[in-house]
Amino acid sequence: MKVRIATLLFASILLASCGGGGAGAGSAPSVPVAPTATPSATPAATINLSSWDSSAWVKHDGYANGGAFAVAWCANHAVTQTPNLVMTLDTNGCTANSVCPAGCAGQAYASAEMATSATYGYGTYTVAMQAAKGSGVVSTFFTYINTTPGGPETNDEIDVEIPGARTTTLEATYYKLGDAGVSSVINLPFDASLAMHTYSIVWLPNSISWVVDGQTLYTANGSPATMPTTPSNLLLNFWAGNPPWLGAFTYTGPLQVLYGSASFTPAQ
Repeated sequence: MKVRIATLLFASILLASCGGGGAGAGSAPSVPVAPTATPSATPAATINLSSWDSSAWVKHDGYANGGAFAVAWCANHAVTQTPNLVMTLDTNGCTANSVCPAGCAGQAYASAEMATSATYGYGTYTVAMQAAKGSGVVSTFFTYINTTPGGPETNDEIDVEIPGARTTTLEATYYKLGDAGVSSVINLPFDASLAMHTYSIVWLPNSISWVVDGQTLYTANGSPATMPTTPSNLLLNFWAGNPPWLGAFTYTGPLQVLYGSASFTPAQ
């Protein structure tokens, strides 16, 4: 994400329970960094992550990234409506009968972010998603790890971001050790807010490809010296804010993103 997300609170969350950035251009003020998950061994076969349950995912809850993000992450804003995961952005708080900003860590709005409890390395990350439409919002999935747990954010990261103001485009970005990021705008042959489509990140040592509905639309070439190398968590999030690349956000009612499936297949 071109706005760097607050480092994930995996260690503290996972010790307490097994249940539960941010994408985009620009840069958010630095925030305290919490420990990240310890990279796990790369699995040997495709992992289906579409159950959306706490054995595979952590829902982030009760805090805000700040900076360009105008939302708090609330676990109750990511709800399974089989077979889909539905993320809702609105003004209801993170707890029952609460409202924003008091119930949203001081933010005007609430939305959702989830991360896999395991980390994965080179391979194909695939998510089926129907994006939200509207200026100032963005629908995402991405890989992320802070390579300096407990220290400054030095993120390895690869993003798929669909700005609500331009839902016929996909913003493809990657970061190496917290650098400024390398971004490209991909034109889509459809409006991503009108139906579910399949998006994949194919992450290899010397290249990253963005694949949509089985068609490779863009490949960035490089080397391990210039591209992400660290096993990472897969994240999904939906947020609003006012960075220039998203456009101005005006709340007129709840907005939703649908996720139909998620999986990881290791590179051979």
